[in-house]
Amino acid sequence: MKLRSPISLAALMFALATAPAMALTPPPVIVATAVASNLGDSIHVPVGTSVFFLVKATNSGGTAPVTVTTNTGRATLPITMFMCQVKMVSGQPEQCLDPIPSESLTGSFPAAANEDFYVAVTAHGHIPSTVEGNLIPIQFSSGEFDIGTATMGVTTN
Repeated sequence: MKLRSPISLAALMFALATAPAMALTPPPVIVATAVASNLGDSIHVPVGTSVFFLVKATNSGGTAPVTVTTNTGRATLPITMFMCQVKMVSGQPEQCLDPIPSESLTGSFPAAANEDFYVAVTAHGHIPSTVEGNLIPIQFSSGEFDIGTATMGVTTN
């Protein structure tokens, strides 16, 4: 059976030649790692105090606006979290680029760039040491798509 199209070859060639070029920009792909000051994968936050951890992220995809958010995932944890993008000097975080920390940050994340974020966690109540229930996800998204996640465990005294 031979299929026939109602469009002629000349019309198809004209359409292809005059159509705007599609932008084939790759989406951002974030590879992120959360690092505690003890170089572990969890932090201990005594009730009523705050502890910081660092999130190091690399965009291995294309340049695009990226939103970074902190939350407690599916768990209900007695904590508050704020973060800021930090300036690194000689491999050490020096200062927040914005003096007002936030629960989410949005900005351009260039391709092949490295970005660093401080996350402050304040404990308001006891957090048991469990395998899944005490993980803090730091999520990276672009538009409606999740493009990367780092996690940090948290416990209290």
